[in-house]
Amino acid sequence: MKRRISGLGLVVVLALSLVGCGTSSITTPPPTGITVNDIKYEVVNTVPEGIDTLVNRGYIVVKKESQYVVTILAGEKPSLGYGIEVQSVKDTGGKTEIIVDETEPKPGEMNGMVISYPKVTIIIGNNIAPDFVVSNSKGDRFENINPS
Repeated sequence: MKRRISGLGLVVVLALSLVGCGTSSITTPPPTGITVNDIKYEVVNTVPEGIDTLVNRGYIVVKKESQYVVTILAGEKPSLGYGIEVQSVKDTGGKTEIIVDETEPKPGEMNGMVISYPKVTIIIGNNIAPDFVVSNSKGDRFENINPS
């Protein structure tokens, strides 16, 4: 009988000690980091005046009233079949990041042997960060070649 009471007492003491230990709620602050937001853009078939004559690889930004016109140039290529296409435009931590995909002719593909200058022009609203970073899908950056 004495063992039952001491066993029962041990169970009660353990139960009370577990209840008293309860879990505490630790609030961790939300993670901080770079915010990334997609930016809407429109590809257009025209380029701003004077850009047709540029042959260097790079990008040019022209600020108009309510928009930015961004032309990305792949540079001089030895034949037709090369291209450049915008994959995404994002606001990444206060910078407008434009990612393009540069394409080359496929092996064995017949292309005109004419020097070409692939380029793409997009229009973006002016509610973005005016600090542009342009790179291709491999991570190679384009230089800002805005005429001074």
